[in-house]
Amino acid sequence: MEVYKEWLEKAIFIKRFGILVKVHDLVKLAAKLRCPKPVLEICNNLNPYYIGTRYPIGKKYTKEIAEEAIKNGEKVIEWVEKNLWK
Repeated sequence: MEVYKEWLEKAIFIKRFGILVKVHDLVKLAAKLRCPKPVLEICNNLNPYYIGTRYPIGKKYTKEIAEEAIKNGEKVIEWVEKNLWK
């Protein structure tokens, strides 16, 4: 999930605002970008994976959970490409 967080943070904030915001919360990043509710919900679902891998708490994820997280991350990227890279 690190990839999605960094992609949102660096690419979009720099392009849109001319600054780099250091935040480790995908929901906060998406909210600052005024993402629609479905994107915010996806970011909310992705947050635990990002934080859990950055600061391990011993939780294990199945292949199915990982595949779902990747699919959701791709949805966020798709929204970003369609709406913020104009």
